[in-house]
Amino acid sequence: GDNPIENPTADRLGRRVAAEHLAADLRDVDASEGYVVAVTGPWGSGKTSLVNMIRKALADRPELPVIDFNPWMFSGASQLVEFFFQELSAQLRIKGGSLAKIASDIEAYGELLSPIALLPVIGDWFDRARQTAGKFKRYQEHKRGSVTDQRKKLAEVLGKLALPLVVVIDDIDRLETGEIRDIFKLVRLTASFPNVIYLLAFDRERVEQA
Repeated sequence: GDNPIENPTADRLGRRVAAEHLAADLRDVDASEGYVVAVTGPWGSGKTSLVNMIRKALADRPELPVIDFNPWMFSGASQLVEFFFQELSAQLRIKGGSLAKIASDIEAYGELLSPIALLPVIGDWFDRARQTAGKFKRYQEHKRGSVTDQRKKLAEVLGKLALPLVVVIDDIDRLETGEIRDIFKLVRLTASFPNVIYLLAFDRERVEQA
């Protein structure tokens, strides 16, 4: 079938060693100013299987925290930004410990970057309906500081992490052309944060066409 493998023991193409080397490289890379690495290949070539094996290797001690972001869950640039930071903060809270402590800073930064969707009097009816009084109050509090100030604060917090975060974004090439561009705008926007490593998987030819 077309389903990717989940465990290195199912590797029948001899890619496990390559995945382990890539994971080791991610551990050793200088991520003080962020880092981006891509796994590229045509549809069906096994990119997701390779990413899954990298993920398993990163789970070895010391474990690098891996955050998955599914770009299929958004529609439009503003929603992409909002969902990305919401998902990132939610997964960090689940992991607990020092990671949970920076979740609020990440969420606050994301809200500053998508203010139109947060205002109940602007945007489409869906955005208006889903706003809550609490969320709007948080936005009012966060907007008092500039995006630059919040970004600096978040960078300082991330810079203190003992280990970098690995953010995995897969199946980028299966998105619509405009959505592919939005994904790379998002990565460009956030890739310079310290201790944040992006692991992207896509068909390079399809992405270049977009």
